Amino acid sequence: MLRGKRGSIAWRFAATVATVIAVTMGAQGLFLAFGGVWAQPPIQHSGVPDQVLEIVHMIEAAPPDLRPALAAAAKSENLSTAWISAESDAARVLSGTDQVLPNSEAAKRLPRQFGPDHRTRIFAPDRPRLAVPLLPNGAPAVTPGYSLAVELTDQSWVVVHADHRFWGLDAPVQAAVWLTVLAVVTAVISLFAARQLARPVQRFADAILLFGTNPRAAPMDETGPREFRVVISAFNVMQDRIQKLMSYRTAMLAAISHDLRTPLTRIRLRGEFIQDPAQQEKLFRDVDELQEMIDGALAFFRGDAQEEKLTPLDLPSIIQTLIDDFADQGVAIPYCGPARLQLLGRPAALKRAIGNVIENAVKYAAPPEVGIEADEKQVTISIRDAGPGIPEDALEAVFNPFFRLEASRNRATGGVGLGLTAAQSIVREHGGDVTLANRPGGGLDVRIIVPRL
Repeated sequence: MLRGKRGSIAWRFAATVATVIAVTMGAQGLFLAFGGVWAQPPIQHSGVPDQVLEIVHMIEAAPPDLRPALAAAAKSENLSTAWISAESDAARVLSGTDQVLPNSEAAKRLPRQFGPDHRTRIFAPDRPRLAVPLLPNGAPAVTPGYSLAVELTDQSWVVVHADHRFWGLDAPVQAAVWLTVLAVVTAVISLFAARQLARPVQRFADAILLFGTNPRAAPMDETGPREFRVVISAFNVMQDRIQKLMSYRTAMLAAISHDLRTPLTRIRLRGEFIQDPAQQEKLFRDVDELQEMIDGALAFFRGDAQEEKLTPLDLPSIIQTLIDDFADQGVAIPYCGPARLQLLGRPAALKRAIGNVIENAVKYAAPPEVGIEADEKQVTISIRDAGPGIPEDALEAVFNPFFRLEASRNRATGGVGLGLTAAQSIVREHGGDVTLANRPGGGLDVRIIVPRL
C-alpha cells in the first residue's frame, strides 16, 4: 500500500515534513556537539546561582577569622571565591560603584535571591573593568572574566569569580536562535520541495503551450508525482488523437484537391468545342481560377503535412535569397539588419512564410522594406510597405483561408487568399506569430515574431 502511494503529492509532502524535522534535529545535535559554551544551559538553569547563594550564606554564617579559609575552600573547577573585609580598600571600591551585567537574566534574578539586605555587583568583560580583589593580601587587581560581588550584613564582601564563561545564552536568546535555525531550515527545504513539485507543473504548462503552437510536438515524458503522471498520460493520449485527426484531415483534403484536377481537365477539353468565343473565354477563365485555387490548396496542404526538422539556420541568408529572387524580376527590396543571425527553425517553411508576405506586398502595394531586430528571447522580421494598407476590421480576417480583400476573383489581381494563412500557420508552428498594423504615414507593417529557442 505504501509502495502504491509512493511518489504521490501527499507522500512528497510527508517526506518534506520528515526531512525538515530530521535536519532540524541534526542541526540541534551538531550545535550541542560543537557549540561550546553557547550550547550549554543558561546561567539561571546551570546551578551557578544556587551554588553562589550557598557559598555566600556559608561565609556569612562563619566568624570573620574563618571566612578567608572558607572562601579558599569553596573554590571549584570553574569558580574561585575571596572574602573582602569591610576595612579594606577593595571593600570601599566595591561600595562606591554600581556595576551590573546588562541585559542579563542573572543580573535581574541574583539580587532578588540574596534579599534586600545584600547589595550585588556583577562585572563582565563587555563593561569597564574595576579592581576585583582576589589576591591573597586583598590588594585590588584587574582580573579578566566574570565576577559577582555580594555585600554581607557587616559591610564585608564575598567575590565569586569565573575566568571564562561556562554557561550558555540566556533563555530568550536561545529561543530566538532556535527559531531562526528552524525558520531557515524550513524555508530552504520547503523552497527545494516546492521547486521539485512545481517543476512538473511548469513542464506540463510548457507542453500545453507548445502543443498550441506546434500540433506535431512530441509527447511529454511521464515524470513527477503520481497524480501528475496520470494527467500527463491523459494529455499524451489526447495529443495523439488530435495529431491523427489532423493527419487524416490533411490527407483527405489533399486527395480531394488532387482528384479535382481530372474533371477540370475534361471541362477544358470540352470547352474547345464551344463555338461562341466569348462564352469559351469565360469558361476557360473560370477553369483557370479553379485550377489556381486547387494548386494553392495543394501547396498549402503539402506544407501543412511536411515533416521538416528543426535545424540551425542563418535567417539573413534566407531573406537575402528571397531579395535576390525578386531582384531577378526587377523588384528592388532594401534590407536593414544583421548580416548573420543564428536561429533554430525549419528553413524551407520559414522561407515560404516570409516569401508569401513579401509577395503580397509586391502584388498589392509597393516593394517593401525588410528588417530584422533580435534580442535574447525572440527575432522580429518587419516587412513594411507604402501601399494603401488594410481596413482595421479586416486585419484579422485576412488570415482566414481563401479570404481576399479584392473580391473580383480576377487572377490578375493576385492569388486565392492562402498566402497569409500559410505564413501564420508556419510561424505559429515555430512558437511565434504574425501581426499586422497600418502605418501612420500609410502602408502596412507586417511583423513575423519567432522565438530564439
